[in-house]
Amino acid sequence: MNTRTKTALIAVGVMLGFWLLTKGLNSLVRSPGATSYAYNCAQCHGENGEGIGQLVPPLANTDWLEENINQVPCIIRHGIKDSLFVNGVWYNEEMLGLAQLNDIQVANITNYISKRFTKEQTFFTQDKVDELLNACEID
Repeated sequence: MNTRTKTALIAVGVMLGFWLLTKGLNSLVRSPGATSYAYNCAQCHGENGEGIGQLVPPLANTDWLEENINQVPCIIRHGIKDSLFVNGVWYNEEMLGLAQLNDIQVANITNYISKRFTKEQTFFTQDKVDELLNACEID
C-alpha cells in the first residue's frame, strides 16, 4: 500500500471517527425544553407525544395543538379541567398544572412542544410566554 493510500485511509478514518463522536455527543446533549418535557410531561403525554389511549390526549400530529399552541403555557402552569376534542376523540380527564415550574421552564417546554409536535413550529420568546401567562383565564 503506498503512502497516498495510507494517508487517504487515515483521513477517512479520522473523519468517520469525528462524525461518530459528534453524533454520539449530540444524542447525549438535550435542550432544556426536551429535558423539562421528559421530566414533567412525557409520563402522560409520551416521549413521542402519543398520549395514553382515551385518558391523555396526544400532542403529536393533532388538530387541537396546531390551533391552540398559544394556550400551552397556561395549561402547563395551571392545568386544564375542560374536556378537549382532539383528532375526533373527547378527553375528559383533568390535567393538573405544574405550578412549581418557573416561567423560563414553561417557555422551554412550550418551545419544545411547538418544535417537536407542530407543523408550524412557532418560537415563543420569553416576553411572549410571560404575556400569555399573564393573560391566563383561571377557573
